[in-house]
Amino acid sequence: MYKKLSNVIKDNSKKIQLTDKKKMMKRALLGIGLLIVVFLGIQTGQKMRVAIRQSQINEVATDAFQSTQKLTVIPYGELEEMIASKSALSVLFISPRTDHYEQIFQIIHEKESEMNRTIYVYPLIYQVKEMEQTYHLATNQATFVFFQKGQQKKQFTYESLKKPMNELIPEINRLPMWNLTDKISN
Repeated sequence: MYKKLSNVIKDNSKKIQLTDKKKMMKRALLGIGLLIVVFLGIQTGQKMRVAIRQSQINEVATDAFQSTQKLTVIPYGELEEMIASKSALSVLFISPRTDHYEQIFQIIHEKESEMNRTIYVYPLIYQVKEMEQTYHLATNQATFVFFQKGQQKKQFTYESLKKPMNELIPEINRLPMWNLTDKISN
């Protein structure tokens, strides 16, 4: 009797162990599947956010200077990569709320033939405080910055010009000559 009882207990415990293993395996697979779904959801959400922001930047930016060949919008999230990869780069950091926003692009459009280089435009719409700190900007002003081999070399603001209509394009053209213009002003 004792032997029969112990055999029944052993048989049932093996069945219980197999059932528990199956349940644990199902739970583990369910957990892994759930983690994959959550991970994919986060990735998709991030990609959508970047695409939406880029679309908004393009909409705001292209309205102001679509007709000029010398201005190019820097895609959202690619500023640091561009600065690092180009040997020389002139960037206009500007908020669409800047007082002289339309006037700046009108001057550039009218005097485009006098410009000796392309200006890359980075609209200050997102991460404005970070940009302000990183590149020493006054975000309420339009700031032109020249980068050489990833290093910020010279900058000026539109608001610092006494006669913007006459001075803007020559100042933009002088940005790459940062080492000469700094020696002259000292």
